[in-house]
Amino acid sequence: MLQQTRLCVLFTTLSLGATAAAPQGHRGTWNGDLTCGGYPEEQCSRPPLSVSIKGGTDGLQLRTVSCASSLRPRSPEIVPAFLSGGVTPIRLGEAHLGARLDLSAGSSWITSGAWMDDGSLLLADARRQSLLRMSPNGERLTPPAFELPVREIRPILGGFLLKIANDQYLALNRNLRLEKSFRFDSTGTASISAVYNWMPLAKALLAFADVREGGRWTSGWVKIPLANNGRYQMLRPAPLKGLERNLYPLGLPYVAAAGEKGYFLAPVEGEMRLFSVSAADTGNTISELPKGPRYVLPKLAGPAGFGAVAARYKALETFAGPVGLYGYDKKLFLLTRRPSPDGTDWRLHRLDPTTGEELGSGTLPTSAAHLLVIPGPKQWAVIEKDPVRSPGDQEVRSMLVLPAEWAEGLKDSPSGSSAGRSFHGLLEAHAFKTSAPTPKDLSLARLLPPLQLPGG
Repeated sequence: MLQQTRLCVLFTTLSLGATAAAPQGHRGTWNGDLTCGGYPEEQCSRPPLSVSIKGGTDGLQLRTVSCASSLRPRSPEIVPAFLSGGVTPIRLGEAHLGARLDLSAGSSWITSGAWMDDGSLLLADARRQSLLRMSPNGERLTPPAFELPVREIRPILGGFLLKIANDQYLALNRNLRLEKSFRFDSTGTASISAVYNWMPLAKALLAFADVREGGRWTSGWVKIPLANNGRYQMLRPAPLKGLERNLYPLGLPYVAAAGEKGYFLAPVEGEMRLFSVSAADTGNTISELPKGPRYVLPKLAGPAGFGAVAARYKALETFAGPVGLYGYDKKLFLLTRRPSPDGTDWRLHRLDPTTGEELGSGTLPTSAAHLLVIPGPKQWAVIEKDPVRSPGDQEVRSMLVLPAEWAEGLKDSPSGSSAGRSFHGLLEAHAFKTSAPTPKDLSLARLLPPLQLPGG
């Protein structure tokens, strides 16, 4: 059984306008959450990116957060700038309306997000190492009052699972209070060395990871039981020099959970195909969905150091194929992109979670270079991102808010049974609530799979 750990975090901050050389001697694999670890293939360590410091001209300072079983109050130096501008209605076919919110988040690195029960949205910004919080109408809300190097966030039954620096995980309840903290054992003969794509299942994480067995390195899709001291079960191995290790560390969500199963996309014979695995801790057999989508694989630059990361994202902008897999309730969705003269054509596909067959699809009203999709019980958020300038440096200018019933009702036929709504009606229906949810509310707890944590 994993033991609950006390959290000790040592992190750096850069003063504005200063430069600092990358630490020498540490090699690993660059991760889309702005960490470096796993197989030591390249010089990829970097200090965390631009948060301000208290005075001084040294350019690089260290601060130590003392060990604590509870979260420390947030320092005012790292509260991110986040402003919302205008709101523009957008039409989704004949029956639904969404909205585009103009944002000014500046250069950021938003890796993931999750909806709270009160209707507010949490966004993990790995550049600022913090959580942003906003209403679906674009109002900036008070961020969570803790200071931790946040990398990614996932919704779980009753709360959220955060990944922070050094592959540590925190389970928070719905009020963002710490319930558990843990990390996987890295001292045994078989150990987890780095986690890239990941999704919590009932009693495990489904993830693409670098692992060590004795002195031998390998990669692949693994299931990591949370109550078994981090020991993993290899589901599908991958070569250390293959496409998977160029693609999955970019942080695109190629893994999802829906109902009683986990899903992931993996290359087979030159195609990207869809696989499933039972969410139960005893079910480790993977199955390819017989009618699942098949797409040509992207062509990405091989491991060539830290500087190759932006080139890989640039290559994705010319790619026609899947760049996101999402599950919500018992429904499964696939996000695809295709280059167009105006930028990118984006489509959301609803898939049969048993066979993988496409049940319907719809065009997203955006031509952004990159997207982050965040499903929710009442609305979905689609973060529109500019091209990647360098790792951790990407402009976020706007966000789409789409009614969940549009995504969940995608069919082959364009007709729908729901009546059209006015734009004001949409905002009323999905207005931000400040009161606690009532039993009649569509609660996240009813839709997300349970997660059994270590020591629970």
